[in-house]
Amino acid sequence: MPNKSKTLIINPPCEQGFDRSGRWPAKTVAGTVIEPLFLAYAAAVLEKESLPVELIDCRPFYISIESLLKKFDDNVALAVIQTSTASINQDLAAAKKIKDAFPETKIALVGSHVSVLGKEILENNRYIDFIAKGEYEYTIRDLAKSLIKGENTANIAGLIGNADRPYIENLDELPLPARHFLPLDAYFEPLFKSKRTLRLMGSRGCPYQCTFCLWPQTMYGRKVRFRSPEKIADEIEYLINSCGAKGLYFEDDTFALIPERVIKICQEIINRKINIPWTCMGRVDTVNEEMLKIMEKAGCYMIRFGVESSSQEILNGIKKGTTIEKIIKAFDITKKAGIETHASYTLGLPGETKKTMEETIRFSVKLNSDYAQFGIAMPYPGTELYQEAEKNGWLKTHNWQKFEASENSVLEYPNLKAKDIIEAHKKAYREFYFRPGYALKRIVSVKSYTELCQLIKSAVNMISR
Repeated sequence: MPNKSKTLIINPPCEQGFDRSGRWPAKTVAGTVIEPLFLAYAAAVLEKESLPVELIDCRPFYISIESLLKKFDDNVALAVIQTSTASINQDLAAAKKIKDAFPETKIALVGSHVSVLGKEILENNRYIDFIAKGEYEYTIRDLAKSLIKGENTANIAGLIGNADRPYIENLDELPLPARHFLPLDAYFEPLFKSKRTLRLMGSRGCPYQCTFCLWPQTMYGRKVRFRSPEKIADEIEYLINSCGAKGLYFEDDTFALIPERVIKICQEIINRKINIPWTCMGRVDTVNEEMLKIMEKAGCYMIRFGVESSSQEILNGIKKGTTIEKIIKAFDITKKAGIETHASYTLGLPGETKKTMEETIRFSVKLNSDYAQFGIAMPYPGTELYQEAEKNGWLKTHNWQKFEASENSVLEYPNLKAKDIIEAHKKAYREFYFRPGYALKRIVSVKSYTELCQLIKSAVNMISR
């Protein structure tokens, strides 16, 4: 075997507050640090094949490029670098410094941005050797094997320039993510009840057609692929017993998608007497009373719903497939089931006006979810929204660094300026979270010291935005 055999899988250095591991890479509003679940899957796949690998997450402790380079030696054959649209310039800069320091190490990029614009990036950045398109675990596995053996990589499906790789149909065949590489106590999200809340995946893909949604259009596809309830319960037990998990978050595009399946998963959790709080994402048109009741019994304490807007016209325009009536009903029956609600809104979508944004803010207060998140519409490359924005001249800039949705808008319409969207975004957080009585309600609901610390940290971060 040649000397070079190791693969480093890397979430590279980033600027303060930025997190590229989530489905919406951005600067975090409340100090969120996201576990790089899919990088951990890739590392686990290599370990399963007995290939030398290490996963390095630079984000939690802001590991610098200089410190990262110290992780390299002459045995590293391949460096796999996670990227995102807003961080792509910094990601490429990190890749170049690695290549300059270790010219014989091959550099591969992964992520939604490079999956869409990979050909252009390869042509303009000669220090990038490969780009793995979309779902990348098996592509990276095959690439690592080929480099170790000194084989030609031209036939590796999934690399830009080669044939596409089919999606992984049987998700049960994937090993559990290689979390032993990660600083599990460093990951933080303010809405989680417990500090060590870990992520897991029950499915990949989403069948819905939302024009702005990134992962189904660039990474994991429209076809939903499921893990079995038994495998999901096995992983939950592993997370509790081997990783010390105190809470769980399902990283599915829509966990609460098919009621019959969700009920089977919950029944498996109940039958095994697993006791751990968890949360997930759901759609307002797929939940029902029976499913919600058993979810609560199985430990679900919160569901995140994508509301987006209070304008039916805007919802139709983005192909959301929901109605205002269904939104109101879903929040009502979820609350009645004893599950907290989290509403996700997106300001600045096509058709937006100052009036519709104001109406959405008022609607969020009236809906009175337990928590709310307000995003700024971001037309990421590869999405239908991006194509629509390009066609209609709505894009204010092509500077990728500006494609960061926590405090910036790259969209501007004839009747709505970017600054108006940004101001509405700030106003939405103020009017939802700083209502008389809301803070008291949250404090009264706190059940532990850890949860109180989470709440205080979130409030401090939000006020200092």
